[in-house]
Amino acid sequence: MPDVRSDEDCRRLNVTLEKPVYRGCFALIYAYGLRITEAVTLPVSAVDSKRMVLRVIGKRNKERILPLTESTLQMLREVWKTHRSQRWLFPSRRLTTHLPDATARAASIQARNACGFNRNFRPQSLRHSFATHTLQRGVDIRIIQILLGHSSLRSTQIYTHLTEPLRDQLRHLLSQTTKGLFEGRRPSHGWPPRLLAKGEDRVGGRRPPIRSPIRRSTRRPDDALAQEGTFRHRRLLHSRAGGTALPLRRL
Repeated sequence: MPDVRSDEDCRRLNVTLEKPVYRGCFALIYAYGLRITEAVTLPVSAVDSKRMVLRVIGKRNKERILPLTESTLQMLREVWKTHRSQRWLFPSRRLTTHLPDATARAASIQARNACGFNRNFRPQSLRHSFATHTLQRGVDIRIIQILLGHSSLRSTQIYTHLTEPLRDQLRHLLSQTTKGLFEGRRPSHGWPPRLLAKGEDRVGGRRPPIRSPIRRSTRRPDDALAQEGTFRHRRLLHSRAGGTALPLRRL
Protein backbone atom coordinates (compact mmCIF):
# COMPACT_ATOMS: atom_id res chain seq x y z
CA MET A 1 0.00 0.00 0.00
CA PRO A 2 1.33 3.49 -0.81
CA ASP A 3 2.30 5.66 2.13
CA VAL A 4 -0.13 8.61 2.23
CA ARG A 5 0.33 11.50 4.64
CA SER A 6 -1.89 14.36 5.65
CA ASP A 7 -1.52 17.79 4.12
CA GLU A 8 -0.30 19.08 7.47
CA ASP A 9 2.48 16.46 7.67
CA CYS A 10 3.61 17.19 4.10
CA ARG A 11 3.83 20.90 4.82
CA ARG A 12 5.61 20.28 8.10
CA LEU A 13 8.25 18.16 6.38
CA ASN A 14 8.75 20.78 3.68
CA VAL A 15 9.16 23.74 6.02
CA THR A 16 11.75 21.79 8.06
CA LEU A 17 14.09 21.79 5.04
CA GLU A 18 16.45 24.71 5.64
CA LYS A 19 17.99 25.35 2.22
CA PRO A 20 15.67 27.11 -0.27
CA VAL A 21 16.75 24.75 -3.07
CA TYR A 22 15.70 21.69 -1.06
CA ARG A 23 12.49 23.30 0.14
CA GLY A 24 11.53 24.47 -3.34
CA CYS A 25 12.28 21.07 -4.83
CA PHE A 26 10.11 19.15 -2.37
CA ALA A 27 7.39 21.78 -2.48
CA LEU A 28 7.16 21.16 -6.21
CA ILE A 29 7.14 17.39 -5.70
CA TYR A 30 4.16 17.62 -3.37
CA ALA A 31 2.33 20.34 -5.29
CA TYR A 32 2.42 18.45 -8.61
CA GLY A 33 3.05 14.84 -7.64
CA LEU A 34 6.43 14.77 -9.38
CA ARG A 35 8.95 11.99 -9.18
CA ILE A 36 12.10 13.11 -7.41
CA THR A 37 14.19 12.61 -10.57
CA GLU A 38 11.72 14.77 -12.53
CA ALA A 39 12.00 17.58 -9.99
CA VAL A 40 15.77 17.73 -9.55
CA THR A 41 16.40 17.71 -13.33
CA LEU A 42 14.03 20.58 -14.16
CA PRO A 43 15.81 23.21 -16.26
CA VAL A 44 15.01 26.91 -16.07
CA SER A 45 13.47 26.62 -19.54
CA ALA A 46 10.78 24.31 -18.11
CA VAL A 47 8.98 27.37 -16.74
CA ASP A 48 6.83 29.26 -19.24
CA SER A 49 5.57 32.31 -17.38
CA LYS A 50 3.72 33.64 -20.42
CA ARG A 51 1.49 30.57 -20.83
CA MET A 52 1.71 29.78 -17.09
CA VAL A 53 2.71 26.16 -17.63
CA LEU A 54 5.46 23.88 -16.36
CA ARG A 55 7.00 21.37 -18.78
CA VAL A 56 8.11 18.13 -17.14
CA ILE A 57 10.05 15.35 -18.85
CA GLY A 58 9.06 12.02 -17.32
CA LYS A 59 9.87 8.40 -17.98
CA ARG A 60 10.84 7.43 -21.52
CA ASN A 61 11.36 11.14 -22.30
CA LYS A 62 7.62 11.83 -22.37
CA GLU A 63 6.68 15.44 -21.81
CA ARG A 64 3.64 16.58 -19.88
CA ILE A 65 2.52 20.19 -19.56
CA LEU A 66 1.20 21.13 -16.13
CA PRO A 67 -0.70 24.30 -15.19
CA LEU A 68 1.53 26.70 -13.26
CA THR A 69 0.01 28.57 -10.33
CA GLU A 70 0.92 32.11 -9.34
CA SER A 71 2.21 31.00 -5.93
CA THR A 72 4.39 28.32 -7.52
CA LEU A 73 5.84 30.79 -10.00
CA GLN A 74 6.63 33.22 -7.19
CA MET A 75 8.25 30.41 -5.19
CA LEU A 76 10.44 29.38 -8.12
CA ARG A 77 11.53 33.00 -8.57
CA GLU A 78 12.52 33.26 -4.91
CA VAL A 79 14.50 30.03 -5.09
CA TRP A 80 16.20 31.11 -8.31
CA LYS A 81 17.39 34.35 -6.70
CA THR A 82 19.33 32.33 -4.12
CA HIS A 83 21.58 30.68 -6.72
CA ARG A 84 20.94 32.36 -10.15
CA SER A 85 21.91 29.29 -12.15
CA GLN A 86 21.45 29.84 -15.86
CA ARG A 87 20.47 26.22 -16.49
CA TRP A 88 18.86 24.49 -13.50
CA LEU A 89 15.94 25.37 -11.25
CA PHE A 90 17.49 23.30 -8.45
CA PRO A 91 21.25 23.20 -9.02
CA SER A 92 24.00 21.55 -7.03
CA ARG A 93 26.64 23.58 -5.23
CA ARG A 94 28.64 23.87 -8.45
CA LEU A 95 25.60 25.40 -10.21
CA THR A 96 26.62 23.73 -13.48
CA THR A 97 24.87 20.46 -12.60
CA HIS A 98 21.44 19.75 -11.23
CA LEU A 99 20.79 18.70 -7.64
CA PRO A 100 21.63 14.97 -7.31
CA ASP A 101 18.64 12.90 -6.30
CA ALA A 102 20.77 11.20 -3.61
CA THR A 103 21.47 14.60 -2.05
CA ALA A 104 17.78 15.50 -2.16
CA ARG A 105 16.87 12.18 -0.52
CA ALA A 106 19.44 12.74 2.22
CA ALA A 107 17.94 16.16 2.94
CA SER A 108 14.50 14.57 3.08
CA ILE A 109 15.69 11.95 5.59
CA GLN A 110 17.23 14.64 7.78
CA ALA A 111 13.98 16.65 7.77
CA ARG A 112 11.94 13.51 8.39
CA ASN A 113 14.00 12.62 11.45
CA ALA A 114 13.74 16.17 12.76
CA CYS A 115 9.94 15.97 12.48
CA GLY A 116 9.83 12.58 14.19
CA PHE A 117 8.19 10.77 11.26
CA ASN A 118 8.82 7.08 10.67
CA ARG A 119 11.03 5.62 7.94
CA ASN A 120 8.08 5.03 5.60
CA PHE A 121 7.82 8.77 4.93
CA ARG A 122 9.88 9.10 1.75
CA PRO A 123 9.82 11.48 -1.23
CA GLN A 124 7.49 9.03 -2.98
CA SER A 125 5.04 9.57 -0.10
CA LEU A 126 4.60 13.18 -1.23
CA ARG A 127 3.63 11.94 -4.70
CA HIS A 128 1.15 9.43 -3.24
CA SER A 129 -0.28 12.08 -0.94
CA PHE A 130 -0.75 14.50 -3.85
CA ALA A 131 -2.69 11.87 -5.81
CA THR A 132 -4.86 10.93 -2.83
CA HIS A 133 -5.63 14.51 -1.79
CA THR A 134 -6.43 15.51 -5.38
CA LEU A 135 -8.76 12.53 -5.75
CA GLN A 136 -10.51 13.46 -2.50
CA ARG A 137 -11.17 16.92 -3.92
CA GLY A 138 -13.22 15.45 -6.73
CA VAL A 139 -10.75 15.43 -9.62
CA ASP A 140 -11.35 12.62 -12.11
CA ILE A 141 -8.87 9.78 -11.66
CA ARG A 142 -8.03 9.89 -15.37
CA ILE A 143 -6.95 13.52 -15.01
CA ILE A 144 -4.78 12.52 -12.06
CA GLN A 145 -3.10 9.94 -14.31
CA ILE A 146 -2.21 12.77 -16.66
CA LEU A 147 -0.81 14.94 -13.88
CA LEU A 148 1.26 12.04 -12.52
CA GLY A 149 2.59 11.11 -15.98
CA HIS A 150 1.35 7.53 -15.90
CA SER A 151 1.84 5.96 -19.31
CA SER A 152 -1.12 4.22 -20.95
CA LEU A 153 -3.06 4.48 -24.17
CA ARG A 154 -6.12 5.74 -22.36
CA SER A 155 -4.29 8.51 -20.51
CA THR A 156 -2.59 9.53 -23.77
CA GLN A 157 -5.98 9.88 -25.45
CA ILE A 158 -7.34 11.95 -22.59
CA TYR A 159 -4.24 14.16 -22.67
CA THR A 160 -5.22 15.41 -26.13
CA HIS A 161 -8.44 16.73 -24.57
CA LEU A 162 -6.72 18.62 -21.75
CA THR A 163 -7.93 21.93 -23.13
CA GLU A 164 -7.04 25.37 -21.83
CA PRO A 165 -10.34 25.82 -19.88
CA LEU A 166 -9.72 22.52 -18.09
CA ARG A 167 -6.11 23.52 -17.45
CA ASP A 168 -7.37 26.79 -15.92
CA GLN A 169 -9.66 24.85 -13.59
CA LEU A 170 -6.81 22.56 -12.57
CA ARG A 171 -4.58 25.59 -12.01
CA HIS A 172 -7.21 27.05 -9.69
CA LEU A 173 -7.46 23.75 -7.82
CA LEU A 174 -3.69 23.35 -7.50
CA SER A 175 -3.35 26.91 -6.23
CA GLN A 176 -5.15 25.83 -3.08
CA THR A 177 -2.37 23.33 -2.41
CA THR A 178 0.60 25.46 -3.44
CA LYS A 179 -0.39 28.64 -1.60
CA GLY A 180 1.80 28.99 1.47
CA LEU A 181 3.51 25.65 0.84
CA PHE A 182 7.01 27.10 0.58
CA GLU A 183 6.54 29.01 3.86
CA GLY A 184 4.82 26.06 5.56
CA ARG A 185 1.44 27.83 5.90
CA ARG A 186 -1.94 26.23 5.25
CA PRO A 187 -4.49 28.01 3.01
CA SER A 188 -6.71 30.36 4.98
CA HIS A 189 -9.75 30.01 2.72
CA GLY A 190 -12.33 27.23 2.38
CA TRP A 191 -11.29 23.60 2.13
CA PRO A 192 -11.70 21.63 -0.05
CA PRO A 193 -11.74 24.09 -2.97
CA ARG A 194 -14.31 23.91 -5.72
CA LEU A 195 -13.78 24.02 -9.47
CA LEU A 196 -14.71 27.25 -11.22
CA ALA A 197 -17.96 27.52 -13.08
CA LYS A 198 -17.83 28.37 -16.77
CA GLY A 199 -17.15 32.09 -17.26
CA GLU A 200 -16.23 32.69 -13.61
CA ASP A 201 -13.14 34.76 -12.84
CA ARG A 202 -10.24 32.81 -11.36
CA VAL A 203 -8.85 35.68 -9.27
CA GLY A 204 -10.74 38.69 -8.01
CA GLY A 205 -9.27 42.12 -8.62
CA ARG A 206 -6.09 42.97 -10.47
CA ARG A 207 -2.64 41.88 -9.44
CA PRO A 208 0.46 44.01 -10.06
CA PRO A 209 2.80 42.56 -12.69
CA ILE A 210 5.85 40.64 -11.45
CA ARG A 211 9.13 40.78 -13.31
CA SER A 212 10.59 37.31 -13.36
CA PRO A 213 14.27 36.39 -13.57
CA ILE A 214 13.12 33.15 -15.16
CA ARG A 215 13.13 33.64 -18.90
CA ARG A 216 10.17 32.63 -20.96
CA SER A 217 11.02 29.57 -23.01
CA THR A 218 9.96 28.46 -26.43
CA ARG A 219 9.07 24.84 -26.98
CA ARG A 220 11.77 22.85 -28.68
CA PRO A 221 11.21 20.11 -31.23
CA ASP A 222 10.52 16.62 -29.91
CA ASP A 223 13.80 15.31 -31.30
CA ALA A 224 15.75 17.89 -29.27
CA LEU A 225 13.87 16.94 -26.12
CA ALA A 226 14.54 13.26 -26.76
CA GLN A 227 18.22 13.98 -27.37
CA GLU A 228 18.49 15.89 -24.10
CA GLY A 229 16.71 13.13 -22.18
CA THR A 230 18.95 10.45 -23.68
CA PHE A 231 22.09 12.41 -22.82
CA ARG A 232 20.85 12.97 -19.26
CA HIS A 233 20.16 9.25 -18.90
CA ARG A 234 23.65 8.31 -20.15
CA ARG A 235 25.19 10.85 -17.82
CA LEU A 236 23.24 9.48 -14.85
CA LEU A 237 24.28 5.89 -15.59
CA HIS A 238 27.89 6.97 -16.00
CA SER A 239 27.83 8.80 -12.69
CA ARG A 240 26.29 5.83 -10.85
CA ALA A 241 29.01 3.56 -12.28
CA GLY A 242 31.57 5.66 -10.43
CA GLY A 243 32.94 7.49 -13.42
CA THR A 244 33.63 11.18 -13.80
CA ALA A 245 30.54 13.25 -14.53
CA LEU A 246 30.15 13.86 -18.23
CA PRO A 247 30.35 17.53 -19.22
CA LEU A 248 27.08 19.29 -19.93
CA ARG A 249 26.41 20.58 -23.39
CA ARG A 250 23.81 22.88 -24.83
CA LEU A 251 21.37 21.51 -27.39
